[in-house]
Amino acid sequence: MNLIVSRRVADTVQLYYHVPGIDIGQPFVYEVTRTVIGMSFPQPAGRGDRTSYGYACVVGERAWYPEEDVQGFRFPSRQFVVLSEIEANSQTDFYRKLIAAKDRYLVKTVVCADRPRQMVDNARNMEGLTRYGNELPHFLKARHPTYVSRKTVAYVDTVSVPELDQMVQFCEALLSAELVNPDNLWPMLGASGKESYRLALPGNLENEKARTAMETPSVYEKVYEAVFLAVRHLENTHRPPQTEPAWKRKGNPITGYAVPLILFGSMLGYLT
Repeated sequence: MNLIVSRRVADTVQLYYHVPGIDIGQPFVYEVTRTVIGMSFPQPAGRGDRTSYGYACVVGERAWYPEEDVQGFRFPSRQFVVLSEIEANSQTDFYRKLIAAKDRYLVKTVVCADRPRQMVDNARNMEGLTRYGNELPHFLKARHPTYVSRKTVAYVDTVSVPELDQMVQFCEALLSAELVNPDNLWPMLGASGKESYRLALPGNLENEKARTAMETPSVYEKVYEAVFLAVRHLENTHRPPQTEPAWKRKGNPITGYAVPLILFGSMLGYLT
């Protein structure tokens, strides 16, 4: 599937996808509560702009709130979905793609390692990523083709990256944890009837490297790091429980999608 456009509606981000073989006027709508980018810095590898491999991925959070509260609180079931990824072998190309991903998925937070310090500082002060100059929008659009608005900027959060085995332990726990209905704790099933898990990498989204890294983390450690950073940030910074949720999901109560099951029945299973 190809992302057409994203828009922010209340407390959600709605992602509109074109499904091959279906009229573009009938997009598949995928709804998440927020989006985060996990980034592995490209490392200098010689003179000029050439670097070693740099990678980043976009991860979305989905949340289902229970119908009834518990002592005045609503504790949601949450799922993290790897929506897209970027990779490059030059800093210029990598950061250009990073800015575009921020705009396309309306990302508010980029998570990266706390070193090298110079790269952290560069990211935090990067025009197009965390700020825009005091210019008219058409000048900014000319310099940054995916420009959305001055408010569409991200905060760069840094963390100390643990050893690979700790990252693997964290991600594998989510990959094997079933997604449950918050009202009765029964497993939530996709349209195909299969179980859904808290960390999902749907096969029809742009996340091939991330899927490969989950299977061979020692070979794709930088990829694994980026996925880990984004997912751990979402897991550790969830919204406070609410008595009255700020939004109510209008999609199917099992799959969470805002499209008719009749139209996309066979396709929904790929995204759960």
